[in-house]
Amino acid sequence: MEAESEVLKKLINNTKYKLFNVVYLILKRQQYPLNVAIISTIIQMAQLLYFSFQEQIRYVWSSENSTKWVNYILEFFTLMKYAENTSFTIYLLVFYICVAIVQITVILIVLLAVLENNHTATSIPYQILRVTLPILMTIGFEPISRILVGYLSCESDDSGIVMMRYISSQQCWVGEYELHAVIAILTSVEYLILVIIFAQICIESKEVEQNALAQRQGQTMLFYYLFVIMSLAAYSTLQEPKFTVIVILVQLSTSYVFFYKVNNHCPFYNSNIQKIWSITAGINFWTQFMMLYAYTLEGQFISKTFTIWLFGVPFIFAILAMKELSYVDLVTACMKSTENGIETVEICTYILALNTQSETNQKSQILLAGFIEFHKQSCSKPDCVLLSNHKKKNKSVNVFKDRKQQIIQLVNQSYLDGLEQFPECSDLKISYAYFLLDKMQLKQQALNQLNLAESCDPSFDQQFFIYRYKRIIEEEIQKQQQQHSNNKKNVDIITEKTLKSEIKNLHYLIEDSCMEYLYFWSQLQEEVPNLRVLHEHGQKIIKSVEKVEQQWNKILEIDSYEINTYRLLSKYYEMIVHDEQIALDLLLQMIKKQKYNTKGNEFFEDLSSNGDPLIVMQVSVGHPTVILNVNKAAYSLLGFSKTDLINRNIDVILPSIYVDYHIQLVDFIFEKQSVDVNQINKFDERLMMLKNKQNFIIPCYSQSQIMNTINGYIMTSRLRQDVHYKPKCYILTDIHGKILNVTSSCLQILKWDQKFLHLNDFNVQKFFPELLLNREDYISKPTLINYQFLFTSSRGSLSKDDSFDGVEDKTFNCSLFLIETPYANQNDDLYQIYGYIVKLEQYNTDIIQYPLLVKNKKLSKVFKFYVASKTYQLENADLDHTNNDSLIDKSIIWEEPQKLYLFSQHSNTSSKKVYSQSKHSLLKQRIYGADIKTMRYFDNKIIEIEEDSMDESEFSEKKQNKLNGEDENELDKQTKVEQRSLQISSRTGLIKVINNSKLPLIMLKLGICISLLFLSVLIVSIAMFILLNQTQENIVQALKLLIANNLRLCSFIKMQSNLQDLKFTNFEILPFTQQTVHGVFETINRQELATELNYTMDYQTTLQDEEINLVGEYEYYQNAFKNTRITMKQVTGETQSFLFEQVIQQLISKAISLNSSSLTSFNDSNEDYYYFSENLFNSVLMNQHLAQDYYYYNIIYQTDLLDQQQVYFSLTQLFVTVFTYCIIQIFLNKHQNYLREILSLFMELDEKTVKKFVKNSQEFLSALRLAEDKQLDEIEEEQEVEEDHFDMSSFNKKKKKKQNFSTTEVKKNIIYVSMVLICYAFFFSYTFISTNTIISQTEQLAPLLNITSIAASQYSLIDNIMREAFWNQSKVILDLNAFTALSYMQNVLYEMDAESHQLNQQNSDILDEVYKVAFNQIYILNPCLIIDESYDESSSCSYFDQGILLQGLSLGVTKFLETIKYYLSVLKAFDPQYEYTYLTYNLSTDPKLNYTYNLLNEDGLNSNRIFTKVYMKQLQIYLTNILQSSLNSHFEDLQLQFISTFLSFLLLSIVLYFLMWIPRLQKNQKEVYQNRLMLSFIPVKKLDQIEPIKNYIKKYQQQE
Repeated sequence: MEAESEVLKKLINNTKYKLFNVVYLILKRQQYPLNVAIISTIIQMAQLLYFSFQEQIRYVWSSENSTKWVNYILEFFTLMKYAENTSFTIYLLVFYICVAIVQITVILIVLLAVLENNHTATSIPYQILRVTLPILMTIGFEPISRILVGYLSCESDDSGIVMMRYISSQQCWVGEYELHAVIAILTSVEYLILVIIFAQICIESKEVEQNALAQRQGQTMLFYYLFVIMSLAAYSTLQEPKFTVIVILVQLSTSYVFFYKVNNHCPFYNSNIQKIWSITAGINFWTQFMMLYAYTLEGQFISKTFTIWLFGVPFIFAILAMKELSYVDLVTACMKSTENGIETVEICTYILALNTQSETNQKSQILLAGFIEFHKQSCSKPDCVLLSNHKKKNKSVNVFKDRKQQIIQLVNQSYLDGLEQFPECSDLKISYAYFLLDKMQLKQQALNQLNLAESCDPSFDQQFFIYRYKRIIEEEIQKQQQQHSNNKKNVDIITEKTLKSEIKNLHYLIEDSCMEYLYFWSQLQEEVPNLRVLHEHGQKIIKSVEKVEQQWNKILEIDSYEINTYRLLSKYYEMIVHDEQIALDLLLQMIKKQKYNTKGNEFFEDLSSNGDPLIVMQVSVGHPTVILNVNKAAYSLLGFSKTDLINRNIDVILPSIYVDYHIQLVDFIFEKQSVDVNQINKFDERLMMLKNKQNFIIPCYSQSQIMNTINGYIMTSRLRQDVHYKPKCYILTDIHGKILNVTSSCLQILKWDQKFLHLNDFNVQKFFPELLLNREDYISKPTLINYQFLFTSSRGSLSKDDSFDGVEDKTFNCSLFLIETPYANQNDDLYQIYGYIVKLEQYNTDIIQYPLLVKNKKLSKVFKFYVASKTYQLENADLDHTNNDSLIDKSIIWEEPQKLYLFSQHSNTSSKKVYSQSKHSLLKQRIYGADIKTMRYFDNKIIEIEEDSMDESEFSEKKQNKLNGEDENELDKQTKVEQRSLQISSRTGLIKVINNSKLPLIMLKLGICISLLFLSVLIVSIAMFILLNQTQENIVQALKLLIANNLRLCSFIKMQSNLQDLKFTNFEILPFTQQTVHGVFETINRQELATELNYTMDYQTTLQDEEINLVGEYEYYQNAFKNTRITMKQVTGETQSFLFEQVIQQLISKAISLNSSSLTSFNDSNEDYYYFSENLFNSVLMNQHLAQDYYYYNIIYQTDLLDQQQVYFSLTQLFVTVFTYCIIQIFLNKHQNYLREILSLFMELDEKTVKKFVKNSQEFLSALRLAEDKQLDEIEEEQEVEEDHFDMSSFNKKKKKKQNFSTTEVKKNIIYVSMVLICYAFFFSYTFISTNTIISQTEQLAPLLNITSIAASQYSLIDNIMREAFWNQSKVILDLNAFTALSYMQNVLYEMDAESHQLNQQNSDILDEVYKVAFNQIYILNPCLIIDESYDESSSCSYFDQGILLQGLSLGVTKFLETIKYYLSVLKAFDPQYEYTYLTYNLSTDPKLNYTYNLLNEDGLNSNRIFTKVYMKQLQIYLTNILQSSLNSHFEDLQLQFISTFLSFLLLSIVLYFLMWIPRLQKNQKEVYQNRLMLSFIPVKKLDQIEPIKNYIKKYQQQE
């Protein structure tokens, strides 16, 4: 079992470290700028708030309109916006995109972990992971998790079938759904595990500027993921509103935990990000709390909870924004010790934060100043870094230049005290390692702390932090060592081949650069120079010079001692680039390299002839120092043999306390980069102690020097001992006074024996109680001190087992020396104390003879000459080596002067060659009068002449001016000369001036203007999208309202039919109908009445919920509808006026009352019946057009409004687009003009200068290809001669050339801009066309929808009128006689039926296929298939009126109207004189009424009644719903297309702006700077002679 456990543990560790390696490489080049982090955090805030306002739960707020807009805005930050309530296919598409992102990330991580050795941090997989992982763990976590979990979210519908919540048409857990569900479950679990692991380790754990999301630890953000997962799980598994309170409690509890963790742990280093996350967590918790209040207490104490929440958000924001992120009571921190390591870390971090802010924050300065003073007074530690005596004159315990150094040292001390108190705290060790790495720049010590932290059982994330920064430090140390080793000359064969290849590449690059220079200067020789070609070659020259410099750096990394490359590059800079300063620097470096190549081997020669003890060591950072060689005097002094020391660690001869001292010293040397690789670096002489073979310390003074040789960095230490004339001894202690080592003389002077040296529990204060307490006095100067001598009766010396018989005091002169070394990141005056050296000198004058002072061997004295100081010094001489060689200091490197040539060395050189070679050295000398120039006003210009004397005319003219008093003041002349001069001494200075110059103000303004115009176009487009989208929704709603109004009328007329039937039943005049329905006619009518009443109230609710506001020409219809009063007649004959909506409410109330009345109430004398029937037939029907016009013209108004909006937006967009196009063209033209202006300055060069540059390039190129060094030197000499004979005539020969600036680039830019504008125009055109399509189609289909929805009511109405006319022939209907109204309605129906068919035919192109099929099925084919789903030949529909409906509703309508016409003719044919004995029923004593009532019982009129009540109404409502659904579907499709186009446009705009315009703007700015840099092609001296160029450059000098 133990073996299996060990194997499992090993497997886990192996997997863990492979994962660590992947994450390490991901983070290696990852950056997270502050602006990206802020945007990401704000998006996550919106995603959190969406949980409280999503559709399932926002009803809790009891504020439908407000929460609807909040939901609409927040929904854009989730993917569900684009997947919910769409087709199942679209949801699956989004679903599998999310699955693919997660799976690709996981697969890449696994593959990279397995193939960790085959990839680098720059490989494509790691670059992909640097994009996907941050998205998956930040802005992508909530949307992707919602899509995955949302797929599993199901709920039961009304029929009990389990359907998807977000796709209501898809059934859950059937068919292919199960397969996708399994994938969703597996991916969700995989995603959650991925996020939990990587949230802890895939973070920057140390504060760095490049990563704004750096965190102290990653566990805090796990609570963010917990809130999201728990909320999604609650929404998916619990059905609202039944379990709403549980969902709210889950969100409230998890949001509180998240808020508490974020605000108390403050995980983010960046204060801005931390505050944003605190605000996010606070607002989220406030939202959940108010949502719970709204659910439980809304309306009981306070209403409008949403408003309270909204007002509370700014207060939460302000409180958390102003809250101090971290606070530590510094007084308490000084007074009492910390309770744990975490508290120590918090205190140190807080102090360091104050130290960083103290430069700009006065409060931080005050806190730090008070802390320092309080700490000085309260600290009781003798080694406190802040304790110092202002009276001391020499260096004391601590010397600081400023407060920052004090704070850093104090924090270091706090960390050390914390580590001593809590040695097992891994957090403390990791924090201290970061401190050493960042503030102290001590890589090796930081690495040691990380190694110690690794053994303290760190957590999972801490293990990765330790692993990562150990690798970072080790790689930096390795890189530093590699750089040091690259300086060695003895390279292997592979490196040598690489070096040759790189040098060859350098030659090629220099050749290409020379060719570009040649093309550039040759173009200037053309009669009409093409400035565009000049510009192109100039850009290539700048790039070629950069490539040469990069290649040169590559060569230096391989071998920095390759002398020939220095020669080549120096000549290149001198002759081609015209940078004499760099050329001279390269020559000087070459000289140093030549000198250096002769050094190094002296340290490995036999050093036995050297008189002083000398130790040679090899040093490097991160590796122990190794002794390479020692001379005889050194190993004799230490008591070792030579073999005991060679190739041994320096620890052999150093006391333990000096080991850390030496490590710090080496770190200081290399970390501070104080070592010059080209010279010997000497350090001040220091008192130090060495350890001999008997473990006694030997005091000596060490003077060290370090140099970089071909064998690496070599340190030599020359040792010197003082001559002792009095008995002295030395004691080595640590900072607490513990005795570590002593000199052998202590045994005799202090009466100690050998055993005492092995005791570790003795403190120097036991013998010198006041030594460390008054140490500052002993550091300043030798001071008397009493020694309490403890003696025994047995022996005179002290040992471990002795008992003390007495105490005897003895007096010594005591001096105290510090063992101190500089820190790596501080100045040389800042030291760390390792311990003390106590020097005791016997106070009395008697010299005690003890073995160390007896000289067994007489040393002779010799004078030794030191080259460095040019002095002779009297020193000891070794008797075994008295020859003259011993007088020569072997440590001095003697150098012979060597002659230097640029390309090769020649034995025969002429004086001209010597002049050519020495000219660079002369440049470094200061020649008085060299800058004095002779100026002449010639040809309207002040020019320089080289003649040494003026002619007589000039002299006389000047004399005359002087006599006339026209001579200027000398100071003014000097000022003017200085103003005229560029005061730039080198090409580097010119480049610095150009790089510091500013862009033209007009270009900056135009760039800002274009950016604002881009933003304006975007804002206008977004506003257009929102408004048009809202208007489309308003049109859909207007269609719905029109249908509701028409169907409401249809229900009223249907209720009137039921009331008529109930009245006829009451008077028993419908026996035929009673027989037909088996005596349940009353019951049927009452049920139908109740049903229609419910429909009417639903329609009324729909109409009342919407607020319509018509303006302009349509305001008339609104006023007519809302202000017209309708006269309602009562049974008593009284009238009363009401508004239309009041009339509707009264009719509904009357219908409700009648529905519950007895059968006898259905008569014309009943108040309710009369009111309903009479007013519906007259007042309501006569004014129904008010409501119909109101809702119909609401549709027209919305379409007109949409038309106006799209016209306004189109014009605005057209204006902004055209204006943007013009501004861009102006910008591009300005840019081209500016480039032309710079390039035109080269036209000021005279022909002779250009010819010289061309000749230089040609000759250098020829010599480079042929390797003729001598020819190059002669070319240079010839140029010098020509310059000596330079004449003023060159100024006269210069002529103004014509210029040609090609506009190809401008045309290309115009094409690009035009293409972009075409894309914009496409979007605007599509929007315009789509809007017009919506308008035209809506206006065409609105009449058809109106007729279709109201048709059923008209057929029922004419049937009711006919029956009412047969009942009461004197009845007034529609303010007409009943039969007149009947004839009028017949004509209306004929016209409506014809218009309906005409509209269907006219709009067939835009009507949906489903509607057209339904219309054909109803009017032409067989409507029974629609009426009865289980239709067969035996159904009632088939036998109705002899199967008339089987041939289509059109025939039924015709038959219906013909029946009415027939029975009207029958009624008119009544003859009062005739006795109608054949009548079936005797229903009245009045013959005419009996005749009329029998007609009502005829089969034809009974069929008409059934036709209107059963078939016509149902079919027309079905057709209306189909048409409405078709229109809604059409609008949804248009809206989806519109949204897709808008999103494409938005994406295009972002791409255009960020990927095209911003790079183009940067390119233009770069072109300006590069064109300015082209002026550096001209030698600086020549620039000062050309007035236009000089004025141009001075303009930018003044900007500095």
